[in-house]
Formats: sequence, structure tokens, C-alpha cells
Amino acid sequence: MKSVFITGASSGIGKELSLAYAKLGWCVGISARRLQLLEEVSEQAKDLSGQIFTYQLDVQDAEQCKIIAEKFIEQANGISCAIANAGIGGDDGLFSGTSSQINNVLNTNILGVTNSLMPFIPRMKEQRNGTLVCISSVASYVPLPFHGGYASSKIAIRMIFDSWRPRLKNYNIKTTKRKILFSIPMKLTTKRMSKLCYSCFNVLFRLCLCVYTIGNLRAGGGAPPAGRKNVYLCWKHV
Repeated sequence: MKSVFITGASSGIGKELSLAYAKLGWCVGISARRLQLLEEVSEQAKDLSGQIFTYQLDVQDAEQCKIIAEKFIEQANGISCAIANAGIGGDDGLFSGTSSQINNVLNTNILGVTNSLMPFIPRMKEQRNGTLVCISSVASYVPLPFHGGYASSKIAIRMIFDSWRPRLKNYNIKTTKRKILFSIPMKLTTKRMSKLCYSCFNVLFRLCLCVYTIGNLRAGGGAPPAGRKNVYLCWKHV
């Protein structure tokens, strides 16, 4: 049975990914800080064909991440895919006189990713197979006012994955960056609505990217890197 470990699985994209993999019959490890919400996800998945393991986890705790990763590998008899989905946004607290707000974003979105994924790499190397996934954002290309911590954290994980890729490729370990445009809290109950939502977001993203690129070029900068496979997800596109 294939296995996937997902952080930030108590709500949003992480929850939907968990249910989607369970529906496919995978062994799914779900983790988050909010245990009650995780148990609700597990309850929703009980009639699906997959198997769910639930772990309370704060991705800022490196030792806890390592312990839980090893436990899931043992329970699932291996690891096929690890998804570092946990992340937060928020204002930098620029005029607050303290760095606590921006540091919380940076610690969760950067160290949370490395804490979550690196414990799985030795087993993937041993298996000579596996996939690592991080959740990036168009904010890594388009700076957001007063959200420098969030934007820079998404740049950082993009660069980390680009750096890891050549070495991990030698062991057949894939690295995938999923870029999020917007997360809309709504149920897309029909394929037609889903396609319409995706099309609208795609057009909006292209307009934003165009404005960013033109402005950046005028300022003497460059356009975002081309030639890479980018995937843009909205709420229900899993």
C-alpha cells in the first residue's frame, strides 16, 4: 500500500488532500496541532478505502517531527510521499517593536518544512523512491505589503527545493513545489463550477504576474524564472 504523510491536515488544503489520498486507498498519516479537528478528518475518512494514522504535531518542534516520522514509517512500512503543507500567513508586525510575529511565520513556513520532510529522506534514499512536496505561493514572486515574512518564506522553500533536486534525483526522489494562488473557503460541488473557478483564478493570476513583470522590468529587475513546471491550486483542486 502506498503511503503519504501530510502536515497541516486539520483543515483547508491539508484536509482535502488527506481525504483524497484515503479515497485512493493510500495509507495516510495526518498531523496538525489541533487534535480534535484531526480526529474529525479521520472520522470522515473511515468509510474510505485508505487507512488513517493521526498525530498531534507542531512542525516547529524538530525532535517531535523526527519521532513521528519514524513512527509513521514503521506503521506504514515505508513512505511514498511526504507533503509539508503546514504553514501560516500574517502581518509582519512592522511597527510593533518586536520580531515575534514575523519570526513565527518564518519558523513555521521554513523550519516547519525542513523539520517535516528531512526525517523521511534517509528512508526514501534507502528505498530509492519517494516524493517530497512543499506548498509555495505566487507571493514568492509578487511581494505583499507588510507580509515580507510570508513572501520570503515562500521564496526560501522554493530555493531549498531547487537546491535539493539534483542530489535527490540520483536516488529517484522527486521534489515538487505546489504554488497556491488563492484559497477560497467554498464547496465546488460541480465540475462546471470547479472549471469556472479555476479559469477565473488563472486569468487573475496571469494579470497579476503581467503587472509584476512589467513593473519589475521597469525597475531594472527580471521576470520570474521560466521553463519550470508550476501548478496552481485553488481550494478544491487536489
